[in-house]
Amino acid sequence: MRRAIPAALIAVTLGACGSDEPTSPGLSTPVPPVLTPLDGAYTLVVTPASGCGLPEAPYEIDVEASSFNGVSGTELRATPEGDDGNLVLAMLYAPPGWLAGSVSTQSWVTADESSIFIRASGTGQVSSTAGGRSEVQGGTMSGDVSVDVGGGDVLTCSSIEHGFAILAR
Repeated sequence: MRRAIPAALIAVTLGACGSDEPTSPGLSTPVPPVLTPLDGAYTLVVTPASGCGLPEAPYEIDVEASSFNGVSGTELRATPEGDDGNLVLAMLYAPPGWLAGSVSTQSWVTADESSIFIRASGTGQVSSTAGGRSEVQGGTMSGDVSVDVGGGDVLTCSSIEHGFAILAR
């Protein structure tokens, strides 16, 4: 025996098709990339992945940044003030408005009250501060972050979810 679907139910169901307002936002106007290079005094903030459990994180290091036209395009280099090259932040602006490259140390560097060692690569979108300076607020890093916890003990975390920022100061 076949059951018939009441005509009223079909009419209500079909009548509702296409009558709802869209629940997702429409297309937005694209925001042009920030093309002003990072130059001057900044703070590099290294935030280990949340599952790492490294003590006293995030780690902050004051750096001097300079951008210049290199062989591969516009480059950013940043090192701590008066540093002999133990920390190297070397990134390319590729594509424009984004930074991608290396965040690494040659030996232990002091970040706040901790000694850290970094071997990572990262990417981050360049944004503009209220004062018009460029910075990176929410970059991601993949690699190793180590911290000296004293007494010869070192904790190391390898992750693809570390974070970094290069904040204007």
